[in-house]
Amino acid sequence: MGYYEGLVNPLGQWVGYYEGLVNPLGQWMGYYEGLVNPLGQWMGYYEGLVNPLGQWMGYYEGPLNQLGQWMGYYEGLENPLGQWVGYYKGLVNPLGQWMGNYEGFVDPLGQWMGYYEGLVNPLGQWMGYYEGLVNPLGQWMGYYEGLVNPLGQLMGYYEGLVNPLGQWMGYYEGLVNPLGQWMGYYEGLVNVRISS
Repeated sequence: MGYYEGLVNPLGQWVGYYEGLVNPLGQWMGYYEGLVNPLGQWMGYYEGLVNPLGQWMGYYEGPLNQLGQWMGYYEGLENPLGQWVGYYKGLVNPLGQWMGNYEGFVDPLGQWMGYYEGLVNPLGQWMGYYEGLVNPLGQWMGYYEGLVNPLGQLMGYYEGLVNPLGQWMGYYEGLVNPLGQWMGYYEGLVNVRISS
């Protein structure tokens, strides 16, 4: 059965805290720890290399509900499907959808996005501040930082080397309106009008 420790009821079923390398059926599960109910279902916090079905999930930690679904904060190298998604951290709902702040190298679909950080809504759309080397479509945009609306459009101050179309614009900084047009002070190597 491998190594484990915990509480069992008179029927030999797990009813409390345990940790080990196997589940109650003797199947190889990698290392984990957490709370289980009398049916052997996960009921609380755990961390490990596999999910309750024994699928490889990389390292993760966080709370989950009685169905084994993630309910709060977690971080790891793979998504719930076991796909490589680089490093990330954030909040997810019971469906595994991002619900709050996160940072990393990929979008929720595991596509390469360069480095970014910001706020997303339950649909995974950007809702606040971010910085990075690519736009939400994964296109090379050079370095920029600023505020974006739910459609990924720049809404405030930003600086960088390219316009929203990815064209080389030299260095600049300033204020833009929701259409991406310059509205205030800026300085740089080019005198340009930014279009959305």
